[in-house]
Amino acid sequence: MGVEDPDIVCLQEVKCSDTTKPADMKSLSKYPHTYWSYPKEAKGINGVATLCKVKPESVTNGFPIGDNDSEEDKKFKRSFNEEGRLIVTEFEKFYLFNACKQALFSTF
Repeated sequence: MGVEDPDIVCLQEVKCSDTTKPADMKSLSKYPHTYWSYPKEAKGINGVATLCKVKPESVTNGFPIGDNDSEEDKKFKRSFNEEGRLIVTEFEKFYLFNACKQALFSTF
């Protein structure tokens, strides 16, 4: 990261929580605005983090679930939300979706 010096860094599969987050990730001077999404139940798996130099206008963890969503959509959104797989940050000119979807494997 030092060579490229990005304004925003998106991390997936961070596999930590507030209590197990590495100490050097708790205070990043180059990225004063950090946002983390962790699984609600299973600790130490999944999770995403968005590190920003500029403060976003808004930050949302997970998908909003609406009354008009189908049951299938609600199930999908709950899964993402409970597993800490999505952070949406809104900036002046764009939205950034930092998401991590579980790999799907089939048996041969």
